[in-house]
Amino acid sequence: MLVRKVGVDMKQFGSEYGELLIALLLIILGGLTHNALICYGLTIIIAIYSFFRPKKGLMVLAIYVPIRPFLIEIEGTLKAVADGIILFALLRVLYDARHNLSSIFRLKWFEWAFWLYCIIGSLSGLLTGVPLTAVIFESRALLLFFLLFYIIRRLDITQEDIKRLIWIVFWVAILLSLHGWVEKLSIRSWLLPLDWVMRPLSPTNRIRIYGLIDNPNTLALFLVLSYFFSFYLRGFYKGALKVTLHIGSVILLGTMILTFSRGVFIGLVFCSLLYLVLSRHWRHIAQTALYLALGILIVALPIILLSGVLDDTYLGETQHRIMEKYDQEGTTATKRLSGTFGKDNIEQDSRTGRIFYVKKGLEIFRDHPILGTGFDTFGDSATLSYPSPIYTDYGIAKDTHIYSDNQYIQVMAQTGVVGVLIIAVFLLGMLKAIWDRRKTSNLALPLGVFLIGLYVTGCYYNVWENNVVGLFYFPFLAVVLPLKDQADERSHE
Repeated sequence: MLVRKVGVDMKQFGSEYGELLIALLLIILGGLTHNALICYGLTIIIAIYSFFRPKKGLMVLAIYVPIRPFLIEIEGTLKAVADGIILFALLRVLYDARHNLSSIFRLKWFEWAFWLYCIIGSLSGLLTGVPLTAVIFESRALLLFFLLFYIIRRLDITQEDIKRLIWIVFWVAILLSLHGWVEKLSIRSWLLPLDWVMRPLSPTNRIRIYGLIDNPNTLALFLVLSYFFSFYLRGFYKGALKVTLHIGSVILLGTMILTFSRGVFIGLVFCSLLYLVLSRHWRHIAQTALYLALGILIVALPIILLSGVLDDTYLGETQHRIMEKYDQEGTTATKRLSGTFGKDNIEQDSRTGRIFYVKKGLEIFRDHPILGTGFDTFGDSATLSYPSPIYTDYGIAKDTHIYSDNQYIQVMAQTGVVGVLIIAVFLLGMLKAIWDRRKTSNLALPLGVFLIGLYVTGCYYNVWENNVVGLFYFPFLAVVLPLKDQADERSHE
């Protein structure tokens, strides 16, 4: 009887996750070959697979996106996998709507607002002298994961699909956490590309883990969101699987501490308090506080102490040689967190950091108040790859490649008053639509809290260009706001 049950479970696991694991294996093997032709071929195969199995194809994104920086570091031609998956899933949706063409244009009013914003930013950029390639680059950064909302709300999403997606994200987050431990304990010398190992980091950043996502802030965001969305699973399981979720929660929050991401930590506290006020679910907040405390005691502190010991061994020699390029005084974790609002940190921000870019953004807005200066002109994704035509006019080095680290200042500078009004319609329209579904969807309230958290996070991150935000937010927004009636996704907790 037990053998039969195990056989059934393995068969079910194979049918649910086998194809996804094969896709992941193909992507990794393709990268290890360092052959562009093979990688392009694999990208096309996975894209075509997404046309015939759009739901499974989109789930590949949950595995691919968090490790994309690592994959394209070892083989740059793998960068188009997400584009291929989303494009071909979109083609499948459009193909299925061939007998009902009017459904293609059934958009929420905030969808129309976002498309209009992209049009305004593109036209304004072209008028400023931005090359068309740069405009397309920035439009892609904004729209690629936004298309997930359009696609998924037109698919037949079931409760099992939601659970499967969250489980995939949860296990990917656990793997990223374990890899982060190895990174920390090996003093950034194991399981990382050579260029990452040899990258000189300031003392402030040297204490942080970057992970396969190659960004401590993005890694922290991914771990925290994986933790919060795993709450949905707890009402469906008992025994070993529920214990697994509890243990995983400690791992995720403990690893988040190792990123020393001040912005994500502030967002975690803010969203937790807001969720408490709106839901009155004291147990969830108490659990979060407990997991966070255990994560610090069981995960973060032991790893920090052990890495300090290992730093004095041969493992730290490479990093010490790299650090010779810096003459700054060493930075501790406590200094980083406590210095968030310190005088030195504020002075540095006012010269080269967030405050500096806020001032420059306001200066650009005053000079171009109606339509702004357009995409690829101020601190967006495009300016990381293409030179801004206006930087030298505002005392910013022409070869500066940095985000504005403030979504609202970016919108003001690039699209003026018109763009600000359109984005307000987009942001508030989504919140209203989610709030209207709070009594019929178990995901609506946490998603609404997440959105409000993004409002706050937008003050110090370019959140709507972040792939991790898009990967979490837009699929679940589509589940909460489906185009047609679907199975009730409420849990039984």
